[in-house]
Amino acid sequence: MAANLASYVRGTSPGDAPTGALVPSDEVNEMANILASCVNTRGYTVGDKTPCDNLFSLATPPGGTAPTNTFAAALDIAKHPGNNAALIAVLPTPQAPFPTSAGYVAPLDWTLAITFPIGPTVATNIAIDAGGDLWAVAPDGLYELSPTGVKQTSYSNLAGNTVAFDPSGNIWVALSGSSQIAKMPANLSTPAFFNVTTSGGGVGVGALAIDGSGNAWYTCPACTTVTEIDTAGTVKAASPSNGGGLITTILSIDPSENVWVGNITDSSFFVLQPNATLFPSEPFSCGSGCGRSAFIANDHAGQGWFIGNNLTLVSGVGGTATSINSPSGGIFNPSAVAIDGAGSAWVANTNSITSLTPDVPTTAGSISQFDTTGTAISPDTGYASNNLSTPQSIAIDGSGNVWVRNTGTATVTAFVGAATPVVTPFSVGLANGTLGQKP
Repeated sequence: MAANLASYVRGTSPGDAPTGALVPSDEVNEMANILASCVNTRGYTVGDKTPCDNLFSLATPPGGTAPTNTFAAALDIAKHPGNNAALIAVLPTPQAPFPTSAGYVAPLDWTLAITFPIGPTVATNIAIDAGGDLWAVAPDGLYELSPTGVKQTSYSNLAGNTVAFDPSGNIWVALSGSSQIAKMPANLSTPAFFNVTTSGGGVGVGALAIDGSGNAWYTCPACTTVTEIDTAGTVKAASPSNGGGLITTILSIDPSENVWVGNITDSSFFVLQPNATLFPSEPFSCGSGCGRSAFIANDHAGQGWFIGNNLTLVSGVGGTATSINSPSGGIFNPSAVAIDGAGSAWVANTNSITSLTPDVPTTAGSISQFDTTGTAISPDTGYASNNLSTPQSIAIDGSGNVWVRNTGTATVTAFVGAATPVVTPFSVGLANGTLGQKP
C-alpha cells in the first residue's frame, strides 16, 4: 500500500497507485517537508528549539518517550495521527523540497487515506479475506480488490447485500431480492445457491455471519428468529421466537460463539448460545444509545459494540452498557464498527464534526477510534479524508489498513496502516481463538 502513496524511485507522490485512485499527495509531500526540515540540519540538543527538537517534542506520543530520529518521529505520528496534529502542520519547512498544491490546507490529523473505485454502483457491504483482498458486494455483483486496491475479477451473478467468509475461504453472499444465500468455493469456481427459510413474514436475507465451524447464521427483514445452516445449506437450528417483539436485524458472534442479535424496534437485543437457545433473562437492554441497532461487533474479551443512536459498549452477555456520545472521538451519526488486533474499536461516521465547524476543511464523514474501555483515542474531530462520502461499512485487514465503504460514491477508502493488524476473516479468528487479535 505504501507504494501507492509515493514512489521511492522517483521521489514523488502519488506512487504507483491503480487507475482512478485518489492519493493524498499534498499530505504526503507536506509530511516529507516537515521531516526534511530536521534531516537537513546538523543535529540538535533537547530543548534548543531547532527543527529537530521541535519535531521530536511534538511527535512524542501521550505518556510516551520522545523520538530521537526522524524515522521514529514519523512512526509516532503515524501511530498517533491526531496528537499535536495542528502544531506539527505549522512547523517551519524552509526550502521545502516537495511541492504542495495551490490552496493546500493542512489536515486536521495525519492519517493518510487512499480512495479506490469499485464498480459502477455503490456497494452494500465489504469484507476482507485471509489474503488481504477486499470484497465488496453491490446490487450489480461482487467485486474484488487486491490488498493494494487493484481491481480483480467481478461476479455479476452474486449481486447481494452482505458478504462473509468461512474458515476454509469460501465466500458467502446474501443475494439481493431473494431468499437465497450463495456460497462460492475458495478456488472461485461455480457457486452453490441455497434457498433459505424465513419467519415472521420476512423476505430475503439481511445480516449474515459465519462461525468458527463454517456454519452460516442469518436474519431477514421483519424476522423474529435467527437461522443457522451448515456448509451444505441445510438448516441446523433456528432460534425460538423471542416472545418480546424483537425484529432481528443484525448479528455478530463472540469468542464463545454466542450469537448476538440486534433489534430494530427498540434498545433491546438478545444472545443465542451456540445451540441456538436463549440465555435466561432475555432480552437484554443496551440503553438508549443503541436504540434501533444498526450494527454489532464483538471483541476478543467478549464485549459487544453496538451502533445505534450512538456507540454503546456492553461488557459481556448480560453485562452493563456504557453509552459513548458525540463528540467523543469524533462520533457523529455512526454507521458501523470493527475491531482491530489491539482490541480498539473503529467506527465509521456518516457525517463529520468538522463539517459543523466554520473555517476548517469539511468532509462527508470520518472514522473514530476507541480503546477497549471505550475511551476515545481519536480527537473530537475523528480522523477525516476529503474523499470520504457518507461511509456505511468498515473493515480492518491483516496489515492494519482501515477500509470504509462510501455510499455517496462507488468507492472504498483505505486509511493506510492506521490500525493494529487483525486476523482475517472474522470466522478464522473464531476458529483458532484469535478473534480481534493480531495475526
